[in-house]
Amino acid sequence: MRIEIKDSRKFFDEILEKENIALMSLSKRIKENYSPLKKYRRGELLIPQKVFDKLIEFSPRIKYWEGKIQRVEENWGRVKGGV
Repeated sequence: MRIEIKDSRKFFDEILEKENIALMSLSKRIKENYSPLKKYRRGELLIPQKVFDKLIEFSPRIKYWEGKIQRVEENWGRVKGGV
């Protein structure tokens, strides 16, 4: 399952401001690579459920953001082939 956030930049900015850290430090804290986190923040990639679960723990408005997400299947956006 992947998560699409309507305003991902705002989501990440709230977390970074609350924790008073940079995105690089956040990536080390949640043990995820920096490059995909950058792309999640810009909205270029959908966030995997396990990464979202780690991030939402740092959010000051958990209930708000849980209402602003859309869950999509892991294979969302892929072209079906064969058969």
